[in-house]
Amino acid sequence: MKPHEQAFVDSFVKGERRERVMAALASTKKRRKFVGELAHHGTYILEPNCLRRIEPSQQNPDSINAILRGQGAPDTC
Repeated sequence: MKPHEQAFVDSFVKGERRERVMAALASTKKRRKFVGELAHHGTYILEPNCLRRIEPSQQNPDSINAILRGQGAPDTC
C-alpha cells in the first residue's frame, strides 16, 4: 500500500473497517473490487463526518474545488 493510501484510510475510513480496507488495497484482486465498491456504494465505509452532499449542478471540477477550498483545503488535496 502506498503512503497516500494509508493516509486516506487513516483519515476517512471508519475505524472498524480500516483493517479490511487495508487488506483489500494490498491485494491486486481485492483492490479492484474494493475501488469499484467505494466508487458506487462507499458511504458505509467512510466516516459520516467526512461526507458532504454535492448538488448535481456543482458536480464539476471548478465547483468541487471551490467547495473544498471553502472547507479549508490546501492548494493540493
